[in-house]
Amino acid sequence: MSNVADVLGFQPCRYVDTFRRFLQQGDVGYYAYLDGVCCHRSWLQKGPKWISVNPFVQMKLKKNEGYIHYCETAPWARGKALYPSVLRRIVEDHRGLDNLFIAVESTNASSIRGVEKTGFRERESSCQNVSDDSHSPRLRVVVITQGVTPVLSSLLASRHKIVGIVEAAPRKANTRRTGWQRAARSIAQCAYDMGRRFMKRTPLRLRTLAERENIPYYAMNNGCDEHLESWIREQNPDVIAVYSMSELLKKNIWSLPRLGTINLHPSLLPSYRGPNPFFSMYADMAAEGGATVHRIDDGEDTGDILAQATFPIPLGMRLSELALVFQKRGGALMVGILDALALGSVVGTPQPNTSPTPRAKNLTLAEMWQRIDWDTWPIERIFHCLRYLEPQLHNINTLRLPRLYRWEVVKFYHSSEKNLYGASARVLSCKTGNILLRKRLFFRRK
Repeated sequence: MSNVADVLGFQPCRYVDTFRRFLQQGDVGYYAYLDGVCCHRSWLQKGPKWISVNPFVQMKLKKNEGYIHYCETAPWARGKALYPSVLRRIVEDHRGLDNLFIAVESTNASSIRGVEKTGFRERESSCQNVSDDSHSPRLRVVVITQGVTPVLSSLLASRHKIVGIVEAAPRKANTRRTGWQRAARSIAQCAYDMGRRFMKRTPLRLRTLAERENIPYYAMNNGCDEHLESWIREQNPDVIAVYSMSELLKKNIWSLPRLGTINLHPSLLPSYRGPNPFFSMYADMAAEGGATVHRIDDGEDTGDILAQATFPIPLGMRLSELALVFQKRGGALMVGILDALALGSVVGTPQPNTSPTPRAKNLTLAEMWQRIDWDTWPIERIFHCLRYLEPQLHNINTLRLPRLYRWEVVKFYHSSEKNLYGASARVLSCKTGNILLRKRLFFRRK
């Protein structure tokens, strides 16, 4: 941990936080030095876990298997056999592993030579219909989304030109608030946004980001009307990329671009069609989640599938963790499909007319709470759903908390103990066990 910042000798500063996160999750890092200066880094992660070989390929590491990743040598230190030397050290240190994997670009001849010198042999290959930046045309893209997310960041960082950002209208707000309550909420939100922007120096609002990047911005407050249609025609996009909308896009909009309109959906279609797949997946104890990029048509999430990625949903995974994994995988998928569209190499897979799961509709907090069956569901399933509901549990009538406090869903257990955790805790009981909640201030880390 003490020397993790040594990589700054040839890497941007953002990698320091990335490598610290690797260490926290149990990865092992290897640095190589020349004349006291760090000039190479490689990382090893061990199973059992799912890993992302690239945005299109996921692989499950079994117990006692390892995967070497994030390998790079400083340009000025290449040609000195550092890469194979580090790989040999990793192999020597982890001879007890049943299998040790590494992924190499098929076009990177020097990397292939390096891994072959260490004794690695090709096990399988995967080829995607996506070319490098030097040959792929640059598309004009209009993005329709809500909020600044990793998906939008991936699109902005791609080689394609974002020629417009449309902010989809939020879902209908609670109109029962009084005038002073709405004003107080607006002031509090502005103060929160200013604090976040001051601390992190990142814009939280789409309008702010669009202004900073000099990208035309449109607030979609009146649905798919003629004004939105006219505005998109003015931007003349090759494709529209959609992620997170409160309404279905109508044909007068999605049919405008010459390459059509694509959407990122947070499930493995055709399963969990609808606006809120996450809660349905939690309630069903789905072991895997996924991201799907598909074409938009007249139906709801029924267009041809262009690309998909899977990832595990461990028991008790929090919603914030799931959303981050999905958005990072989904953003990479979207960029990959834009690259493929630019080459004209995308072939969609038609979906069946029916979905194997019920429509994943939006539910109120009360409806989600009522769906939990405390009498028949096993404790693990209830705990899993409560982890999803954790940010909202303080609004449940029987779990109300003072304004500055939130519930943290700590653990579940099968014993009968209930009152061993003090006044800051609450124990919820079901047929097969108990779930411990702990009260905390909303701004404290879990």
